[in-house]
Amino acid sequence: MTNPFYSGWFEYNGKIYKGKHEPMVTQDEFWKVQKMLGEKGRPQPHNHEFAFTGMIRCGECGSMITAQESTRYNKTDSGVRHYVYYRCTKKKRGRKCSQPYILKQKLEKQVSEFLDTIKLDTEFMDLTFQYAQKVNKEEGQNQAIIYGSLHSAKESNQKQMTNLIDMRSKDLITEEEYVERREKLKIEQSIINEKLGDTDHTAKNWLELMEDLYNFCHQVVYWFNNGTLDDKKIILRAIGSNLMLKDKILYFEPRDVFVEVAHGVKTNDWQRVRDSNPRSSITF
Repeated sequence: MTNPFYSGWFEYNGKIYKGKHEPMVTQDEFWKVQKMLGEKGRPQPHNHEFAFTGMIRCGECGSMITAQESTRYNKTDSGVRHYVYYRCTKKKRGRKCSQPYILKQKLEKQVSEFLDTIKLDTEFMDLTFQYAQKVNKEEGQNQAIIYGSLHSAKESNQKQMTNLIDMRSKDLITEEEYVERREKLKIEQSIINEKLGDTDHTAKNWLELMEDLYNFCHQVVYWFNNGTLDDKKIILRAIGSNLMLKDKILYFEPRDVFVEVAHGVKTNDWQRVRDSNPRSSITF
């Protein structure tokens, strides 16, 4: 009598699960017998982890969506099958919720279908990145002109600061006038330096961000379908926000940059992707 089946449980792959059959003995009676037979004690509870818990709200009552694992006997092959499904926690007081559960596979399929709309194949990715490099070169030429203008402004500011010090040393202006003009020049100098820093990195950062975006869109379907639970969670957070589940349909607001990528994939129009902001997506 070492089989937990007699107490309403069953073992599968080294884990103990609650069955739906009528137990022949109570759990206490079962474990007393195990102790007498020299068997191991009660198994520790098995903690499950799920990809999308804590991320999605119910579209009917606003409660969080949770997940559960279920096991069922299969009469056809006398085996045990495991199911993971997501459902509303129904924890909003005073609000009834009629939302049904959804199997994990069907929920993940909806995410995967959206990812298919932003997927870039190798040839397509090469073309889009070539376009990005061309745009980056044009932007670089514009940045060079802006950089030259800012550099001239910085030199002018430094000359004015030198002249101001010289004027004060010769008592051509009062201490009050000197301090006032010096503070204005310092503020101007700070603004110029900030703009110079932005100009130095803008084109390079933009190209790197676009390359990261294209690589993400190229690999994301594979990562999602074959990745870990954490991979799936990160990807879903990356592509959208305000996730909601209602009537077994997952709703969310795709981030602008992915809306534009989907448009580019569909129409081959990459101007809008260029004008979008890759920084709006979560760091992968």
